[in-house]
Amino acid sequence: MNSDNERINNNSNDNGTNNISFNVNERFKRETPQIKLTESEVEGIAHMLLDRLGYETSWKYYCKVARLIPVNTLERLAIKANEKGDHPGRYFTFLTQREIERIFGQSKDEEE
Repeated sequence: MNSDNERINNNSNDNGTNNISFNVNERFKRETPQIKLTESEVEGIAHMLLDRLGYETSWKYYCKVARLIPVNTLERLAIKANEKGDHPGRYFTFLTQREIERIFGQSKDEEE
């Protein structure tokens, strides 16, 4: 009765005993951190990101990442994105997506 997330290897060795090993898939969902923020706190973080990065069209994304990533990390990523140069908004998006994958343990594509 093996699921997709678990594989059991049952190997017999020369002396007649069985070696059973469990190979559990590492892609189990980790417990997701919950950042408890009020709407005004989320909007404050989004305003900070808007001031640093611009891109008013990214307001909803800034609110989204404010709920998922700690503010000190967002500040560090925004500074790093601005130092990158040409397209800080794109680079910030890349950095935050990578951070979300690190926090939650898998990419969005793997969830579906």
